Amino acid sequence: MKDESDDIGMLFKQVDEKLKKKGNADFASLGITMSQIHVMHFISIQHQKKTTQKELEDFCGVSHPTINGILKRLEEKEFIETTITANGRLSKEVRLTDKGSALLKETRKSKSSAEKMLTKDFTKQEMETLRGMLKKIIYNLSD
Repeated sequence: MKDESDDIGMLFKQVDEKLKKKGNADFASLGITMSQIHVMHFISIQHQKKTTQKELEDFCGVSHPTINGILKRLEEKEFIETTITANGRLSKEVRLTDKGSALLKETRKSKSSAEKMLTKDFTKQEMETLRGMLKKIIYNLSD
């Protein structure tokens, strides 16, 4: 019988929870959460640093009200700007501000040190293997 502590799903859940907890603690002094950084990062890698609310919902895998709350808080802090557009139907366009870009630049240092901490005892080959396996898992879970 398999030990519960070896259950892959539970191990992923534990890693996810620890990463969120550490990230939220690290970024609390900046007044931002991991979820907000995740959203801002996605926007930053889009063409002209803008996207739509719907694309963010899909990327984050969250509901309309959830992403709406995240965007509202980011807009209050002036990290993003939103605009309602009408391209045949109403849509909310989301753009990263200069202030948001500057904050992301600051958080990259923490992200880099967190990744080093996560993989401190890994060889280069183990890192490549891990990346490949994680990508395969993501692919397997895709619709």
